[in-house]
Amino acid sequence: MSFLKIPGEGVKCVCPYCRKIFEWPPAEMKCPGCAKTVRPPGGYALPGKEERRKKIAKIHKDYERKHDELGPAPEFRPARNPAVLIGIVVAFCFVGLLLGTFSLHRDDPVQRAARDPLERTIHEMMFYATALEHYKLDIGNYPLSNKDGGLRALVEDPGEAEWSGPYAIRIKRDWWGNTYFYDCTNGVPTLASAGPDGEFGTGDDISAPAEWFTPHPGFVPNDPARMKARPAAPVMIGN
Repeated sequence: MSFLKIPGEGVKCVCPYCRKIFEWPPAEMKCPGCAKTVRPPGGYALPGKEERRKKIAKIHKDYERKHDELGPAPEFRPARNPAVLIGIVVAFCFVGLLLGTFSLHRDDPVQRAARDPLERTIHEMMFYATALEHYKLDIGNYPLSNKDGGLRALVEDPGEAEWSGPYAIRIKRDWWGNTYFYDCTNGVPTLASAGPDGEFGTGDDISAPAEWFTPHPGFVPNDPARMKARPAAPVMIGN
């Protein structure tokens, strides 16, 4: 409904339905033209609305006056108690220690791989292959097959004049409890594990490729420092 002048009694209004002009208020709050119910020009006001508006305005006014009287709030500065600061530092250190301990015990993929028999066997075979290469650089050839000493030559002196070992602390079985196969034919070494099933010639065998037989970059052949550390009486290995 649109207004023709200030709302109130006697105000001429236009019906929003039939566009008939009439004075407010109409009989029974219905348009004289279409008999449809119309609302007051200024809308309906809830009881006490004006009083509530005045109270709210007064509250705002009192707040502004009080704010001006008190002035700005003082700046808050926490007390610098050394004991409190030390306590905070200790608490952070404790939390950091707990987080570090938790991270060390997490069962992540790298740790699981380190406990995997396959991964451990491969890493061990790579170590033995490197040790065999160091043996060759000192002696001039690889050890003989297992039945003639084989990998034991990395730990015990087989009677070679240039032996400057040990090249390994001990020779272990693979991580399934089986003995490693070693042989050297025509100067070509063969190092293998029977794998999980413990039988050679099956699909789970693990053979050391040629690239594993590589010396450590820092290895020095016939190093005098190692030769001085040789035992006085070499251990001979019988057939």
